[in-house]
Amino acid sequence: MTGLDRSLYRLCADIDGDWSFDGGQLIGLLRAMPTSTRVLLLRRMTDGLEETAVHDPGHCRGLASLIVLVAHGLPAEQLAAGREPLMAMAATEMTLWRAGD
Repeated sequence: MTGLDRSLYRLCADIDGDWSFDGGQLIGLLRAMPTSTRVLLLRRMTDGLEETAVHDPGHCRGLASLIVLVAHGLPAEQLAAGREPLMAMAATEMTLWRAGD
């Protein structure tokens, strides 16, 4: 699992966080993993998100997007442990909405 999460971090940098780079094939493969494996991967990735925020904040958004994409469809109770780091990161972000041009 360590190799997979590190590979995904590197890929995020290479594709600048654009997970549609391959038409969604990678995301499809990750979602096809057994639920327990997906949850483990998500936990490792959320643990690494804090480290990324400190050392490479430019990639946080792409990694957070990947976490959301991989988590899609999993029961909320299985994701509870991974929510706290994401919520903490989201609490530090500001979102501005533009009105129509």
